[in-house]
Amino acid sequence: MFKKIVCVFLSLIILAAVFSGCGKKEDSNVKKGDAKAFTHVLRFEDDGIEFCVPEEHSGNTFSDLGVNCMVTYDFFTYSTASYHEYDKEAPVEKKTVGNYTFDYQKFNYLGAKDWIIYVIRISFTESKNEMEHRYYKIVYNVYGENYDDAQVEAFMKTIKFLEW
Repeated sequence: MFKKIVCVFLSLIILAAVFSGCGKKEDSNVKKGDAKAFTHVLRFEDDGIEFCVPEEHSGNTFSDLGVNCMVTYDFFTYSTASYHEYDKEAPVEKKTVGNYTFDYQKFNYLGAKDWIIYVIRISFTESKNEMEHRYYKIVYNVYGENYDDAQVEAFMKTIKFLEW
């Protein structure tokens, strides 16, 4: 009997949560959040990369324009399947920001309208010695809709590759 009461109670809570969001229209005058400046440096000496996130962050996660964001990167010394992981998700375009020209992609991950992924890749293969080649894949996740692409470019301006 007690289990039935608990189940009914939990069902009512879930239904109330579902219906509480129904019928609400977003007020166009409601500010979704301010664009953050990318000023806090995250430096990864062993991998030869640094970039900035907003001052108010928790590791590589932060809130920007009213949505949650997360930046991750992978470093490789040779071209791997992981480096090319998102090749088929969206067209790759060249985007020059600052001193670097990146391979750049933007797409809704798994078709979800509220999960945008920006993939920023670059390879340094000018050395004849393949042991000196470096490949970077930076993934900028946005968990929300209508994120301003200009914020991703602002982030990209902070990316620096360190000398080895």
